[in-house]
Formats: sequence, structure tokens, C-alpha cells
Amino acid sequence: MQSMEDDMSRPKIDARPTRVSDVLRSWDVLPVADLEMLFGAGPPLVLAPHPDDESIGCGGIIAGCCAQGPPPTVVVVTDGAASHPGSRRWPPEALRDLRESEAREAVRRLGLPGDRIRFLRLADAAAPHGGEAFDGAVDEVCRVVMSSRCGAVLATWSHDPHCDHKAVAKMARAVACRTGVPHYAYPVW
Repeated sequence: MQSMEDDMSRPKIDARPTRVSDVLRSWDVLPVADLEMLFGAGPPLVLAPHPDDESIGCGGIIAGCCAQGPPPTVVVVTDGAASHPGSRRWPPEALRDLRESEAREAVRRLGLPGDRIRFLRLADAAAPHGGEAFDGAVDEVCRVVMSSRCGAVLATWSHDPHCDHKAVAKMARAVACRTGVPHYAYPVW
């Protein structure tokens, strides 16, 4: 994970690498830190574009925080219902319910209590990049950060090649600016 803050106590790392190979090289110089050093006393907020990105991108962080306390909060931004377009077996509403159920089970296996995951249910493959819907999503995530007393926001890397991942990266930056908590990025793709 790479901090998006400019902190003089950490080695200089390109805050906006453009290729996965750049990210992988940067991991070699990242300092090893415990969870409290990364997130402070508050739990992190894991902001995931789709149901499954929370586990793919931050499964280790979720499990580590649950084991060492306090557990993180997970917010899944889209409903995940566009993953099987035109499917007769999995129409959008059934697919949304299935993917939410799978995400709940995945984080439960990582140790996360069921009340620590929330779903915004924005349209999959159409997460807003600006405008009223974007501001509304950012407002909701800010409320979660404040009510959960989160110490950091973790969201997908802005260069992941999916429109929802890019939108969630923008949301996380806006949330971090509004709340003052650090923002960390994780790659999924």
C-alpha cells in the first residue's frame, strides 16, 4: 500500500506511478510499519468499488486489523450487478444480492463483524466521477469515516484500468481532503 500523503519521515516514493511495474518497484523501498503506525488509533476505512475488491485488495489488512483491533469498516460503492450482463440465471437484482452475500461471507471469514460492512449500491460500471451523485457518495463515506472514527481511507489505485476503480480513487481523495485522514491506495488489476 502506498501513502498518498507527502510525509518527510518516509522515503520518497512516486505518489502517482503510472504502471504496475512502477508500483512493484516502489514496494521495495516502502518501510515496514505496524497497523497503528499506518492508521493511528482509529480503524481504517476500506473503500471498495465492487463486492470482492475489499478482499482482493485489502484482505490481509482486514484480517490483521480484526486480529489486532480495532476492526476496519468496509464500504462497497457499486452493486456489482454488471458483471454478467444479459444473464438469464443472474439478472441484476439477484446478482447484486449474491455479490453482497459473498462479500459479507468473505469479510466474515477474515474476522470482520457483519455490522462493519456497508453497501452504497451505486450502479456497477457507472460509479460517478463528479457531479451530484459523486458528491452524495463522498458525503456518505465522510459520514462513515467520522462516525467510525477511521484513521485512514484505503481505496483502489487511480491507475487501475476500470472506470469504477478510478471513480473510487477520486472519491477517496475527496474524503481524505474533507476529513483530514490519510489516504492509501491499493492495486487490484
